[in-house]
Amino acid sequence: MSEEYEEESLVFVNDEGEETEFTILRSLEHEGKEYILVTENPDAEDVEVQILRLDGEEETDAEEGSLQVFNTIEDLEELKAVSALFSELFEDDNIDIIVEE
Repeated sequence: MSEEYEEESLVFVNDEGEETEFTILRSLEHEGKEYILVTENPDAEDVEVQILRLDGEEETDAEEGSLQVFNTIEDLEELKAVSALFSELFEDDNIDIIVEE
């Protein structure tokens, strides 16, 4: 069900062209969709994370290939379900994932 990443870092570019570097902590698949759990600061004492859903790929020029498109989850029920799955993955580490409504 899950795939662990080895502290892989990715740079995300938002709609305004601003770049932010994230570290992927884990990924999983749920109901045919892929999700990643990311943080900007994995070494912080209280790490804040975001759950992003893979929503496809965009073609770029021939040298770059394609870019994966990740989005935040707007549906609260979907976010709660995926958060619970990520929480299960971290259960042995005593890490809780809390959804702020």
